[in-house]
Amino acid sequence: MKRYLAMIAFLFVSTVPSSSFGFDATLTINVTKLPDNRICIIGKTNLPLGTELMLSVEEKMNNGFFGQSSCVVSDKGTFNSEAFGPKGGLKNGRYVAEVLMPIPAVQPVAVKEIIGRNGENLTGKLINKDEFGITVSQQTEFTIGTAPDKAQADRKKQTEKSTSILKRQLCIYLDELLSFKDDPEFKQWGFSNHGPYGEWLKSVEVLQQAQPIGNHPIPLVLRAAPGDLLMLGMSFMHIAAPTHTGMRESNTRYIRQMLPEIKDTIDFNSYLQNIKR
Repeated sequence: MKRYLAMIAFLFVSTVPSSSFGFDATLTINVTKLPDNRICIIGKTNLPLGTELMLSVEEKMNNGFFGQSSCVVSDKGTFNSEAFGPKGGLKNGRYVAEVLMPIPAVQPVAVKEIIGRNGENLTGKLINKDEFGITVSQQTEFTIGTAPDKAQADRKKQTEKSTSILKRQLCIYLDELLSFKDDPEFKQWGFSNHGPYGEWLKSVEVLQQAQPIGNHPIPLVLRAAPGDLLMLGMSFMHIAAPTHTGMRESNTRYIRQMLPEIKDTIDFNSYLQNIKR
């Protein structure tokens, strides 16, 4: 009788899906450097076939490169990313590559049947729990170039210099705008080529067009400031010129909102203090 009961128990346990008992999730990451100085992330995992993964590469530097993509786990338990890096490749420096399994709620039904609807079947050191659910993640650091720390220090120094030059130029243009916005000639001609302030508009447009796009160490809000300054100038022009009352009120509201923001972005008050010394 005991032998019979033991056999039943064995058969019962052997028919229960292994996922019900949980498993330690694994993720291994390898970074492959391509000839053009971009990189790919490849790896292996025991997460189920079809598991959605998020992959990212981030430079260990303020406002440095950041790229993100997604892929799914293959039937061999492998995954492979697209190439990371801008045209011309990643710059010399230190980077972090990360692979993350998003919360079970966004995973395919077949995957949730194995990991659990809420990820309850997942265990191990790579598990992270928060108010949104369970995720699985792994990171690895890598370098580009033979002197990554020096390269990043040099770029940081150059970025600080370029940022300072851009802020000063914007401060000069804003100071000029505030000085002529109430002039009778500005009210008459605005930024027309026939008036004295058309060159101001052209100069700010040139500065706007010179700003880099995409990932760049100079903050995006500062690179967008020339465009904001152009809009501010146009708003002053519309207030100065005879126009519809509603339009004048709209431009006044815009100026009240945008002017303090631009001043803060370009450190205008510090500029004024320095030129008074």
